[in-house]
Amino acid sequence: MPSWRVTPLFEKLFLWLDPLPRNGAWNMALDQALLELTDGPVLRAYRWKVPTVTLGYAQNVEKLGAELPTWPVTRRWTGGGVVLHDGDHTYSVIVPAVCEWSQTRPIESYRLIHGALAEALAGALAGAMAGALAWVLAEAMAEAMAGTLAGTLAETLA
Repeated sequence: MPSWRVTPLFEKLFLWLDPLPRNGAWNMALDQALLELTDGPVLRAYRWKVPTVTLGYAQNVEKLGAELPTWPVTRRWTGGGVVLHDGDHTYSVIVPAVCEWSQTRPIESYRLIHGALAEALAGALAGAMAGALAWVLAEAMAEAMAGTLAGTLAETLA
């Protein structure tokens, strides 16, 4: 565990660094499949093939229509608002219901995950090269959130 992280969020965490940019429907479907098929927490870092709008399940696309860019729109199976993805790196923290941490209240989970992200940024920036920063950050986040990095999900599933 990094010296700058005091308490891990998870005992073990799988890390998935998706090497290919994907379309919105693929990205959202993969997150849902991971939730339904894994038995432990997963940190997935990924990118978008084209600029994409994602909407939470309760958003009304008809009401938002004129305010949205003319990009593909994909609905997330989770809540939340409108998110515009354009050249960004995105991460998902997926915690199946079998994990005790899944019972954490949403506001508290956001606080803890974003706190780990801030700590990971502070720790990773000191030695990271700019071109690889996103992947270095994802690995640092995984280490910050887990007592033990269980390995990549690809290694585990192989």
